[in-house]
Amino acid sequence: MRILLTLLLALSMIPFNSYSKSKEPPFHCELEMAEIGKAGTVVAKLWVYSKSKKINEETIIKNAILGICFNGVQPNESRRMRGMRPLIEGVYEDYKDYFENFFSSQDYQRFVRIGLDGYAEQGDLIKVKKQYKVGRIVVIHLSDLRKRLEDDNVIRSLTNGF
Repeated sequence: MRILLTLLLALSMIPFNSYSKSKEPPFHCELEMAEIGKAGTVVAKLWVYSKSKKINEETIIKNAILGICFNGVQPNESRRMRGMRPLIEGVYEDYKDYFENFFSSQDYQRFVRIGLDGYAEQGDLIKVKKQYKVGRIVVIHLSDLRKRLEDDNVIRSLTNGF
């Protein structure tokens, strides 16, 4: 009986998630429409999940680009503005090599500008379980980003037809 209890206790200490081995994506963010911007731009609120309260600019810019490419943009809470579908149909792992090269050049920084000079507004820091959800306003130059992805043959051009 004692051996059985010891065995049950030992088995209960093994974490169940160790069997699933679910990989965390290289970016963990959400984009939601914030305002109407100039033609060719998207003004969105970027929510980044992090263990730290502070997020550097490079991480914000990379998450904004990957977010609009693979997740799209959600409509805002009041539903006055519609969201956007992702630019790329597929998953990040299929385009991992391309984006590693894309981010190795500093050229990617011209596609995103951080609004409010990087300052956080009230309510832009939310504690969610053991991590923080940090919000920043970003302006994404969508037409330039789309053109770059089309030139690099990552997405099809809108002029090629359906």
